[in-house]
Amino acid sequence: MMRRDLELGADINGQESLNGSTPLHLCEEERNYELAELLCERPDVNLNATNYAGQTAYQLALERNNFLLKKMQIDAGYKVPPSDVKRSDRIAKSKRFWLKSILVRQKNKSKSCVRRLRFSI
Repeated sequence: MMRRDLELGADINGQESLNGSTPLHLCEEERNYELAELLCERPDVNLNATNYAGQTAYQLALERNNFLLKKMQIDAGYKVPPSDVKRSDRIAKSKRFWLKSILVRQKNKSKSCVRRLRFSI
């Protein structure tokens, strides 16, 4: 259905009035990969369009760790600014730290379970 709308001349870079999201921003929010792919294939899509918060659809995908949408936009020609690369590194580091802290807690819980079992035997 959207393909037909695009053929009839729908504005693929139009912004909604609420928060300035473009159709590509909305694809990120709804995780609509089929429509995102369709939009990224279009040569007239503005990959650098920002919402009222100043974020591109790529930056939203970066924030939400949406690898597929980030890849679609890069494949479509989005040039990742250095600030986004640094931001991506910070996000990855914080997620690794978060994962390590969970693993340490689980490891400590399993040790305490083993201690309790030894004591009860």
